[in-house]
Amino acid sequence: MEPLDIPQLNWNDYSRNDAVAAALQDLRRVTSRKIYLHSRSLVPGVPESFYCAWSIAIHIFIDEFSSRVNHSIVHELLHGILVEEGYHKISARLPISVNQILSNELQHPEIFRRMENYRLNMALYWPHWDGQMRSKLDEMKSQVLDPHAEFAHFPRLFTWFFFQQVSKPYLTVYRDHHPHVFQAAQTAYDDTRRIGFADVYSQRKSIEIFKNHWSQFCGRHLPKDKFGLELTDQLRGAAIKPLIDFERNRAGTDIIALLKNHGLRPS
Repeated sequence: MEPLDIPQLNWNDYSRNDAVAAALQDLRRVTSRKIYLHSRSLVPGVPESFYCAWSIAIHIFIDEFSSRVNHSIVHELLHGILVEEGYHKISARLPISVNQILSNELQHPEIFRRMENYRLNMALYWPHWDGQMRSKLDEMKSQVLDPHAEFAHFPRLFTWFFFQQVSKPYLTVYRDHHPHVFQAAQTAYDDTRRIGFADVYSQRKSIEIFKNHWSQFCGRHLPKDKFGLELTDQLRGAAIKPLIDFERNRAGTDIIALLKNHGLRPS
């Protein structure tokens, strides 16, 4: 099976929405790759809409029956737009869960900002993210006995500061449990929020500042055991690379293997 064999949804059924049509047009303007839309039900192991891409195609999986399906499509299209515009990622040998935050969640401040620019009614979307953050907060609170957990908390918390209209109550609860992480992430936010992520140059500068704050936090607070020192050293030596570099050389077989790991079924 090849990625191009995955059953598709029809873009025409969704591009009647102005925001979806505009975002799809914007992505088509900056990419030479084909853009395919699929039902998330084909990959039951993934609980949310998602984006994945390889050298010749971009694939977006959605819950076509969701009341916020247009928001989800625009969100995933924006992931593709940021990739094609040359946005960057911290690249290092880090735990998979941390790399997922760097590849996905760290793009959310700019994605949410642009979603509003497409004139989507975000009041219909924020309740979903309220639930997402409640779940992530519970997960982080449950890691109290893991001495290295704060390594992953820092980048996640950093992103939350950029949409406090939803995250504020969860930031407040987290602060009561881990005040030093909260303070360090807030300082990183304060040093980047005026620069922002609105274009590739600002985004790279903000990522560099964020990486420096994260590295300093790890040097001060992570355990000085083997794993803690490895995490700190990997982060300090990490490169900042365009996201497109990770997709440009990815084969279709890699995408199929990834999707099969999450339960891909042919129809």
